[in-house]
Amino acid sequence: MKGQVHKVPPELGGKRLDDLLVRLFGAGTRERAAVLVRQGRVQVDGRRLWRETESIPAGARLALAGSARPKEAPASRSALGWLHVDDALVVLDKPAGMLVQPTPKETRGTVANALLERFGPIAEAPKGERAGLVHRLDRETSGLLLAARTREAQLALMDAFRERSVQKRYLALVHGVPRETHFAVELNLAPSADQPDVQRTDVRGAEAQTDFVVRERYPNAGDGGRSLVECRPRTGRRHQIRVHLQAAGFPIVGDKIYRPAGASAPSRELARHGLHAAGLVFAHPASGRSMAFEAPLPPDMQMLLSRWKSGSTGPAGPAGRYPPSP
Repeated sequence: MKGQVHKVPPELGGKRLDDLLVRLFGAGTRERAAVLVRQGRVQVDGRRLWRETESIPAGARLALAGSARPKEAPASRSALGWLHVDDALVVLDKPAGMLVQPTPKETRGTVANALLERFGPIAEAPKGERAGLVHRLDRETSGLLLAARTREAQLALMDAFRERSVQKRYLALVHGVPRETHFAVELNLAPSADQPDVQRTDVRGAEAQTDFVVRERYPNAGDGGRSLVECRPRTGRRHQIRVHLQAAGFPIVGDKIYRPAGASAPSRELARHGLHAAGLVFAHPASGRSMAFEAPLPPDMQMLLSRWKSGSTGPAGPAGRYPPSP
């Protein structure tokens, strides 16, 4: 094993493995040390150990593969924004293109990896929940994500999402120009029989409800016009906003799955689907205080809006905008 090697001195004999990684290798915290152990990077006298709580005797030869410090995030991941961090939770601004959870094909560079690298795993959490994530965003969706740092906070936030007390607000760039400023879609959703990763409307599926508010209209942009729509999901089903907008006749620009009727390929206006998690309001699981966060539209969506504005001659309302929703 290439890396650092230390012999456990007499005064540290009997200490826990994670404590020794902090003291001898500069791992920083026990949480970070636990990550190193669970990655299979630690050996004692040539034997790989997997439990950070194991006691190590004086004189043992402790080896660590690589550095104890987290690697710097690749440039493509540097846009991950840490908007808020406290003892109970983290609020992130996720860039489009970044996976939330690892998959069998992609095990690195995800939001979960970033959380584990920075804070370590949550004690007592099931294996799939140790990063602390309490909800998800599609890979191509940008914006606000909430994660817990303790099991107590994690359970409280999961309950809040289940009870629909967390308020989520999205912004979508869509095909078409809705006539109504306010409209709602209430269509149940279920996985497609031949494509389990694709959702479809189905009266026998899970209840799904979304409220929409048209924020800007661009009748002269593209074929059939374009619009900026605010989306407020009342439920949290997979692909809910994307499917509901397609069903309403206003599919999201750039969506590779839920495209306009008759389209054989996604729009070339945007490299990914134009959906952004812009607002999040919830009660802090420890203090009960109301927490509110906003994430501005990312540059790719801003640029497309600018092009629509420059090509539009008659958006509805003052400067094409509508007043904020109540």
